[in-house]
Amino acid sequence: MDAAAGGNHISFFSCLSMRTTGASMERGAMSVRQLPPQANLRQLKSQAKDLRKASASHDAEALTRIRTNHPRHERSNDDSLVDLSLQEAQLVIAREYGFDSWPRLTEAVESSTGSTAISSIDILLGAGLAQVREQLTRAASTDVPVLLVGERGTGKRLAARVLQGLNGGPVAVVSCDARPDSLGESDIFGFEAGAFTGAHVSTAGKLEEAQGGTLVLNEVGDLSLPAQLRLLEAIEQGTYRRLAGSEEHPFDVRLICTTSTDLRGLVATGALREDLYFLLQVMRMDLPPLRDRQQDLTVLVQHFVEAAHRASGMDAPTIGDDALRLLLNHDWPGNVRELRHVMEAAALAAVDGHIGAQQVRIEAAPTGEQAA
Repeated sequence: MDAAAGGNHISFFSCLSMRTTGASMERGAMSVRQLPPQANLRQLKSQAKDLRKASASHDAEALTRIRTNHPRHERSNDDSLVDLSLQEAQLVIAREYGFDSWPRLTEAVESSTGSTAISSIDILLGAGLAQVREQLTRAASTDVPVLLVGERGTGKRLAARVLQGLNGGPVAVVSCDARPDSLGESDIFGFEAGAFTGAHVSTAGKLEEAQGGTLVLNEVGDLSLPAQLRLLEAIEQGTYRRLAGSEEHPFDVRLICTTSTDLRGLVATGALREDLYFLLQVMRMDLPPLRDRQQDLTVLVQHFVEAAHRASGMDAPTIGDDALRLLLNHDWPGNVRELRHVMEAAALAAVDGHIGAQQVRIEAAPTGEQAA
């Protein structure tokens, strides 16, 4: 709608909120809430959780909202409403915003807040990861921990960033393979003064930093056994304590774990708790290596070349058939990360706006572990 149409701006969410069914329109004088311009799924899920807590406490306003917006509870007594399920609370929230179901509300939010992130993952991960993109979209509407599995360089961290974008809120990241066992546990959960030698000041952990948002545990298989137990208990109980602490903190984060290791093998050796392993398997996403995604290589090559020249404002160089043949015949042990570095170097070495085989430098993979 342009300014000539009266000067009134109707937001994207305002239009979406008009998608009410006949049943919701029959609610008469009930006012429809306006979705915040930057609404995200985590905010909406928190609202549903808050409504459950309020109803359990016999909060009069909460009980009225439930009776007004849930078709099965119009005449329910207070005692029956205190046991409101999360699904019922989500339906109430959806109908308050003018949608006839929770899936319709989450779909509307995803289509707005997640469009840029999903578009990016389409380009960077290609058609070979269509299933992962679908899984990421479904995962955004839940609070279930997500496990991203794949060789190093396959795009696990990119997928995690896309899911963070869909959920919104603060983000905290812990690289479990880069910290000693004791420090890894304190990094995640925080600690009180005197918890260990050198702990002079009480310090919040990554869980508190990510409160209401996302906590990413990279290479979760390297987490110490004590930290695994503490993490498992926090997920199952919904609360946790700092090291040497007595105060209960809410576990209100979307947990994303990544691994390039065979976790089942770690369970067999006793390095990973089996109960935590099964919990993380509930929403597992496998990112295949680049050598199994030949159909994606051309679009990825073009993308990385264009990205290398975008900042300079210059046109991206063309890519010769001889260069493409060389790229297609490589096994890519470093996966997408290796391809990105090779193409960035090739773009810089382009001659007269053209990349040939001579500009593509592919070296044998180094021995030892590569970067995640």
